[in-house]
Amino acid sequence: MKAGLVAAICLMVGMIVAASFTMVERSAQDKMIQVLEGKISDLEGQIADKERQMAANEKTAAALRADVKAQDAQLAELRFECGHLKAELLSAQQELADARAKLPQPKPEPTAARSSPTSPQGADDASITVYRTRTGSKYHRAGCPYLRKGAISI
Repeated sequence: MKAGLVAAICLMVGMIVAASFTMVERSAQDKMIQVLEGKISDLEGQIADKERQMAANEKTAAALRADVKAQDAQLAELRFECGHLKAELLSAQQELADARAKLPQPKPEPTAARSSPTSPQGADDASITVYRTRTGSKYHRAGCPYLRKGAISI
């Protein structure tokens, strides 16, 4: 009988130990489930935030596409106007060239008949001072506009 009693006690102790392991295991599983449910809740919140951001970005993108279309239309109009103005410019330049061509050309005076406005009547050519610019090789008389920046007398 003692052996039966010991066997029964051992059996009950085994069942209690097994039950406590099951309870510990169940408690660990419950904690794991709570942690996973928390992660799922956080992820669902992040997804909702990202979906709101995507909706806002889609609205912004649609507005920007509309702006691009409007800018493209303005650009096409400006290109057309620029082409028209270039055609007008060419026409005006041609008219100017034609008008200049119709003007009578001045006839050059003979060199002996020329008189210098800066030299008095009857002065010797040897007494006339001529100048050249710093970089030039041509000769100029006093008062010539080419000598504004400096002149070297010769």
